[in-house]
Amino acid sequence: STPKSSSSSSSSSGKEPPTPKSGKGSKAPSPLATKKSLEKKLLVSLPSPQILKKCVGFGAKVLFEDKIRRVLQKISKFIATQQTSKLTLDVVWLSLSFFDSHAQFSLSIKDETTSYRSFSADCEIDGGSLRVKRFEEMSYKCVTFSTSEEFELFLRIHMKRLFGV
Repeated sequence: STPKSSSSSSSSSGKEPPTPKSGKGSKAPSPLATKKSLEKKLLVSLPSPQILKKCVGFGAKVLFEDKIRRVLQKISKFIATQQTSKLTLDVVWLSLSFFDSHAQFSLSIKDETTSYRSFSADCEIDGGSLRVKRFEEMSYKCVTFSTSEEFELFLRIHMKRLFGV
């Protein structure tokens, strides 16, 4: 009247004892697969190198700042050739370290003959983009440019609209 164990009957039949199953499959993972899965976990868990991001951002800022300075020179030369109006372009760069990842400057275009017509903006270069912030007609406006050509077109449109040049 003692209960029979199913494991004792299977071992007495002459077959090999069953191997214990672990997890999803009966095979143990190969060392190469284990190494690859560990590498994946490490890559996912590690943040990307900050120094690389900062170097790329700094390089983009230097290149983009150079292009913006060329646009400002081009606009200044254009204003100087206009004989119908007495426009002045004032650009004041914030004195930051060359190695900062951003640059800032203020931009002002004024008509010397009238005191009410002017365009002024605060500009910030961060990486490869330029953000222009200004007040116009009692409202705050912020525009972001990703190329120097867009910025030049923006300035020319506002000079045409405000000063007719």
